[in-house]
Amino acid sequence: MASIAPPASAAATRTEVWRGAYSCAQGLTGLTLTLLIQPGGETAGLFEFYAVGANPRVPKGCFDMMGMMDRNHHLTLAPGAWRRHPTGYVTVGLTGDEVDAKRLVGTIAGPGCSTFALVRQTMPGQPSACASVSV
Repeated sequence: MASIAPPASAAATRTEVWRGAYSCAQGLTGLTLTLLIQPGGETAGLFEFYAVGANPRVPKGCFDMMGMMDRNHHLTLAPGAWRRHPTGYVTVGLTGDEVDAKRLVGTIAGPGCSTFALVRQTMPGQPSACASVSV
């Protein structure tokens, strides 16, 4: 008997990890964005920020995000609760578009913020500021 593939609507939830940087009032900042995307596009995220070589004084921090990834790979996320909150920092939202399945680019909605650029990760990365918590 031949096996039958599940319909597209029965697609599994997927996890994606994106890494790169963004710019806000504190300057260039490292960003790892972990997304848990449901088949209908509902998306939970973990926004992790940290220092980069060009801006070594940025503290580590992270917070939850919620939003949608539509069929055209347009992502909209609103900030949620802090998991690790450095003094003086606020949560931010973001909107962006997946480009060629390897890059995610867009804008950060927050005080003094502008753009972000991320690259899809295929290998596990370094332990994060939120290593003890999951999306």
